Amino acid sequence: AMISETLLGSLFWPKWGQCLNGSKPMLTICQLVEQMIQVEEPEIYYAFVVVGFPLSQLIIRWLSQSFWNILNWQEIMQLICLGCTMGPDYIVYFVTSLFRHLKPMIQSHGCRLNLVEFGLQCSLYGFATVEYLDFMHTLRSKYQSVILHHLVF
Repeated sequence: AMISETLLGSLFWPKWGQCLNGSKPMLTICQLVEQMIQVEEPEIYYAFVVVGFPLSQLIIRWLSQSFWNILNWQEIMQLICLGCTMGPDYIVYFVTSLFRHLKPMIQSHGCRLNLVEFGLQCSLYGFATVEYLDFMHTLRSKYQSVILHHLVF
């Protein structure tokens, strides 16, 4: 299949990618990441809940921008390669890893105004995919069947 006909194509090139059966892959990924963070990183999840700033708003922003101005080019390419070689579930693990990377900063911006401002203006230029591969593999071993069930259209 051509990449434009895959979940990865739908995510990174929505005008050319096909969303089969009317599915919304960006919203599905967002929901899966939120659920995973609630279980794996509850401190992060509840920091956003307490201030009334939905994690989904930040995730959708990142995904809709294809991580431009969020990650450096090398990390965007790593995400595309992970999705192509390891499977579409790695998109969910990758985004979850971004939040794990941001955990110390999120905890230091705990008050309402600072966390909302931080969420809308954060960039992840210090993120390195290679540092989180073990974490992503662990998430895969725990959640792959559930994630793929929701991602395969």
